[in-house]
Amino acid sequence: MLRVDDIRKKLITQRRELFRQVAKTEEDLRWLQSDIESEVEERGQEETMVRLLDRLDGRAKAEIEAIDRALFKLSMGKSRSGLS
Repeated sequence: MLRVDDIRKKLITQRRELFRQVAKTEEDLRWLQSDIESEVEERGQEETMVRLLDRLDGRAKAEIEAIDRALFKLSMGKSRSGLS
């Protein structure tokens, strides 16, 4: 069984990775936009890219919020039990 500290470390690592993924996705989209900006003829392509980024950001944000809630609960459990 995992100890609370091990769970906390895993959650923090997962949270960091989500931030890295979002940062990389935004970087990739900026590159794509600058690279093909002159080639983009249809507004629909741009709208699809924006919707995809919004969904990705929403999912990543929801995961990060869930991790933050779990970390908060872990810290509350530690303080209540007298562990530090």
